[in-house]
Amino acid sequence: MNQLPLLGDEQIEAQWAARAERQRLLRDRPSTAFSFILEEHTLLRRTGGAEVTRGLIDHIAC
Repeated sequence: MNQLPLLGDEQIEAQWAARAERQRLLRDRPSTAFSFILEEHTLLRRTGGAEVTRGLIDHIAC
């Protein structure tokens, strides 16, 4: 089985900071139209179980 290389602390921090910035933009500009492409597997992987998946779908749909 192939495994992805582990990310270093700096890479994880940089990715987290980028994600936090995207979230901030969405919160700060609620009336701005955005479009996104979501990978189907995001909804099918069921990370955290059925309840978490339902929450994810509700979050995406709102």
